[in-house]
Amino acid sequence: MTEKTTRLINAIGQLDRENKEHFTAAGLPQTKALEEVVGEDVSAAERDEAWQLFQDMATAVVSVAEKKDSGVVTGQDVLKHLRQQGHRV
Repeated sequence: MTEKTTRLINAIGQLDRENKEHFTAAGLPQTKALEEVVGEDVSAAERDEAWQLFQDMATAVVSVAEKKDSGVVTGQDVLKHLRQQGHRV
């Protein structure tokens, strides 16, 4: 994962899902909104990659939390789950 992809994932987390200027009608983050957060141009392909990883991470958190007795999910838990799913993180 590139540094820019990491910044885009973080930026997605800062967007407001209810704000039409932040998300498209199809539910994708607006590239313009991401550009405003990261301070550089963002292509649709870069947005799509970051969006997929963002969603995969959210799914991993839920999946790991459901399996843990403590309910506490660490970053290492999420990374381990993503790696088991074939992601290179």
